[in-house]
Amino acid sequence: VQGGLYLLTETSDGNTDIEIFTSDLMLIYGGQAEYKKYYSTLTGHTLEGKPRFIRGCSDGSTAKSAYMVATEKNMYRLNKAGLVTMNDWNSMFYETPATYNPQAMVMTNSCEFLINDGRLHTLYLDKANSRKYSAAVAGDSRDYEAMPWLMSTTKTTWRPTPNAIDADQVVFDAKNLRFVPYFARKTSMSTFLSTSGGAVVDANKLPAKPMTIVNGVNNSTYAIVKTGGVTMLYRYNFYNRVDEGDLSADGARSALDISACTDINNATMFATCTVGPAFYYSSGTNVYSFSPQTGQTTSQTVYTCEPGEEVTCIYPTSSVIMWIATWNAGKQEGKLIQYEMDHNTGLPNSMWGPMFGAPDNPVITTGWGKIKAMTNIDAE
Repeated sequence: VQGGLYLLTETSDGNTDIEIFTSDLMLIYGGQAEYKKYYSTLTGHTLEGKPRFIRGCSDGSTAKSAYMVATEKNMYRLNKAGLVTMNDWNSMFYETPATYNPQAMVMTNSCEFLINDGRLHTLYLDKANSRKYSAAVAGDSRDYEAMPWLMSTTKTTWRPTPNAIDADQVVFDAKNLRFVPYFARKTSMSTFLSTSGGAVVDANKLPAKPMTIVNGVNNSTYAIVKTGGVTMLYRYNFYNRVDEGDLSADGARSALDISACTDINNATMFATCTVGPAFYYSSGTNVYSFSPQTGQTTSQTVYTCEPGEEVTCIYPTSSVIMWIATWNAGKQEGKLIQYEMDHNTGLPNSMWGPMFGAPDNPVITTGWGKIKAMTNIDAE
């Protein structure tokens, strides 16, 4: 079993391969190494369709011991041992959805949650499951259309806050511009309490459909919204929190004007991790960060593309590492840039690398395919 950073790459014929990188900062993997075209070399074939996403998932037990790989054509559950296909799309449901459109997946609270074509499906792992997802969860009194986002952690078992929300999942309903909770093993979505008058941000009615929703520091939730000619960062807290009508994450600073951030309105990819407040974004040219903790009012540049490069993926981990993937169409070559990051400020910062004898920032490797998604199953 080869661990490490799994890279979902688009092949020249429009299919998907998996490549693997290990770093000197990833101490459990034994140093820096590159495994190019790992999946196709191992199995003799690629996965059909261009890449969508890769996430850690279950092999049918409660352990995260497999990979869920979604492409434009199919979705595969690959066993960690040998990347053997355990299921594909047509064997993942008791009743296969009419439309194939997997948008997001996460494993948390002994359950796999999948959003397909705006609908939430569940697979509870602490009971007999045949590795099959449920029918789509119904709406509450209103229908819903889930955006491609899921919470990675919704609650804690260590000294939980009494009477906290205790939802197993939360989704954003783009049809009604609201966040809605999902409670364990229910067949329909629920609702949060009506928002109180003093709340800085309203979880029940956003002013417009967000550009993106991502998981923020300490399991908070960030929504970036264009409204009234400005671009706003709204921050909510659904984690280990009592719902008393105000789900603002940070008091008055729960709503911040980030209009001055470079190229923010053209951004097509956003990334965060839950150990620091910074978020990262790109429109395909350069990578920027913004941290609501520092008092800054504009973005900071993390990476500047070389001529001919485009950014294809950003992946900050819950440790100190962040990876940026770029593609040079002229050279037909992918590049992987590794930074040791301070996720509080959103800037590179060499702290642990020198202690472990690892190369200083950045660590750059080339010769990859076109990297469209990444995951490290041990750091999800």
